Amino acid sequence: MSKSTTLSTLVATATQCPCEEREDFIPSMVANDVCTIISFENAIYTVMEKLSQGQYSGGHWNFYTFPNGAKAMVFEDECIVEAFCETNGRQCNLSMTALSLAVNLYVLSHLSFSLVSTKSNVCLVVSDFFHRLRDALYDIAESDSDLAEEVRQIFYLLD
Repeated sequence: MSKSTTLSTLVATATQCPCEEREDFIPSMVANDVCTIISFENAIYTVMEKLSQGQYSGGHWNFYTFPNGAKAMVFEDECIVEAFCETNGRQCNLSMTALSLAVNLYVLSHLSFSLVSTKSNVCLVVSDFFHRLRDALYDIAESDSDLAEEVRQIFYLLD
């Protein structure tokens, strides 16, 4: 694994959640639905381990809010890993930070589809956060040419 020098700027425009507000962060992303809170957090860690092909094995995640209201759990590590998405067969090299943003998109998307028929109000909140995070990443790519390729790789991995 090699190091990347600019990827921490992926979250430079976002505001880190203060420690005293962490317990409310995930609930706000899933309409305070207890079952969905548990599903979301567990899926983040599971998908991160899977997409990183086992190179992620736990650690501290920070919570960020982007200027457009998007929220994401971010694993801040600039080590580059070979990410592989089994569902579409795509692979690429991403920093763990970028991969964690991809994982948020992946989980929010899948979670919203799983909730559409059973918890439509929660589904709307979750899908709104998916679209906000996607838009925040597009904004980063448009405003920082150094990060544009990394953001393209995030979407390539998930497409």
